[in-house]
Amino acid sequence: MHSWINLFFVQQVDVIVNSTNISLALNEGHVSNLILKHGGEEIQDDLTTGYKDGIGIGDVAVSIPGKLKCFYIIHCVLLKWIATGNLSCKVS
Repeated sequence: MHSWINLFFVQQVDVIVNSTNISLALNEGHVSNLILKHGGEEIQDDLTTGYKDGIGIGDVAVSIPGKLKCFYIIHCVLLKWIATGNLSCKVS
């Protein structure tokens, strides 16, 4: 396991910030999957209850930490970008 991933599980932090999808489905995406696996289904349940319609791009959702050593998890949806040389482009 990568050392940065270990930070989720062994060190106490105030918050974890997770980039996710608009439906807040934690079973999609590598980091979201790790949060679900190690934090427990109660995190997904909290998001499903509190954000029934998901969230939009640029919005955030705050959830309980489940079994993770933090006070909250902040889930956000970001625009998709691709790198093109020294420039970045927004993907529509």
